Amino acid sequence: MSKENQNKEPKKLEELSQEELIAKVNQLEDDKAGLEKLNEELNAALEESESKPSGKNPVFKVGKDSYELIAAKSKYKGNEITAKVLKQDEELLKELVKIKAGILRVVKKGGSE
Repeated sequence: MSKENQNKEPKKLEELSQEELIAKVNQLEDDKAGLEKLNEELNAALEESESKPSGKNPVFKVGKDSYELIAAKSKYKGNEITAKVLKQDEELLKELVKIKAGILRVVKKGGSE
């Protein structure tokens, strides 16, 4: 590109010919399609990562479902909740699952991978 062209301001839409407008529309449609594909890929990767345990946190099984403890400790009804407490108190774990406590994340539902 010549230095003269680099210093020119881009044309306004009103100044473009019909062919240039069509080319711009086609480029925008291509860009949109590429972004939509990238968005789908990112959403699929996010969904996959959210359905697997991080490997850093303890995982508990309740029935056929598995849950990852995503907080080191929390409080529930005035009691401290930790991995150690949940390992010892299955009823508390079931109650936290029932109320969909935010410290637990489903990593395996109904025995499916």
